[in-house]
Amino acid sequence: MSRSRSGLAAAVLLVVVFADAFWLGLASRSVALAIALLSLTLLTGTGGMISLCQVSFMTIGAFTVARSAQLWGLDVITASVLGALLAAIVGAAVALPALRLGGFHLGLATLAFALAFEQVVVQSDWINGGASRLVVPRPVLGGLDLTDDTRWFLFLVVVLALVAATVGALRRGQFGRRLVALRTSEVGLRSVGIDPVWLKLATFALSAGIAGFGGGLLAIDRQSVNTIDTVWFLGLVYLVLLAGAGVGSIGAGVVAGVGFYLVPELLARASAPPGAASVLFGLGALGYARFPDGWVPALAERLERLATRPS
Repeated sequence: MSRSRSGLAAAVLLVVVFADAFWLGLASRSVALAIALLSLTLLTGTGGMISLCQVSFMTIGAFTVARSAQLWGLDVITASVLGALLAAIVGAAVALPALRLGGFHLGLATLAFALAFEQVVVQSDWINGGASRLVVPRPVLGGLDLTDDTRWFLFLVVVLALVAATVGALRRGQFGRRLVALRTSEVGLRSVGIDPVWLKLATFALSAGIAGFGGGLLAIDRQSVNTIDTVWFLGLVYLVLLAGAGVGSIGAGVVAGVGFYLVPELLARASAPPGAASVLFGLGALGYARFPDGWVPALAERLERLATRPS
């Protein structure tokens, strides 16, 4: 087992053994967000494409879970998978018009969609049910009662491990090699009979699906969906946060998810001055110039060197 996996296992054990209800809930929320952020690890870290509407896909997953449970009595885990599929379809539809241009134009297209989605779609009664907040129940999966906070946290950790393994397998396999080639030369891909547009489309749809799945799980964790959670600006925050930590690193996605919820809480408890979290966020973004691959991989590399240095 690698040091990173050992560290993750130790962190999970510490949470289960020592965390009270508040910190256990914070840890569960962090894991659910980390699942959603892995969508950017695939899309931006491997595919080199920028999306500013991942929050919209997360919202699709969240409202699909809430409305499916409310209208049809569908269990929320099945509904979260349905939300992932719906988010993937919407993601493909959003990306298709701009993929032939790519780069800056794709970023603008996703930003425009995020703004329209927040201001128009989410405000529709057929989406939010005419309420600003929808209740989402915790599931009972077979004989496993996930209404218990500890069981729910461990369930999310298992799901995170499975999603991370899937993203890792995609990146290491033929799909990932094609994405690396795509970033290097689209002409080269066309010369071997691979259409770059369809490769980009498949990547964007997969990314949107992962974000939708994570958004559904985040709604189950919070046991509610709130229209406030759909603010488009969060998509930019997630992207910058992950870019600073290491958008090409799966471990950095986990760290970014944890940091998004943990750091503000620790600063509040330390009576830090107002705006301290924003300052740290800005410093992290500036650190991208010093560590273009992210500070998490850089830190891991330095620790590895220290561990293997002869005494």
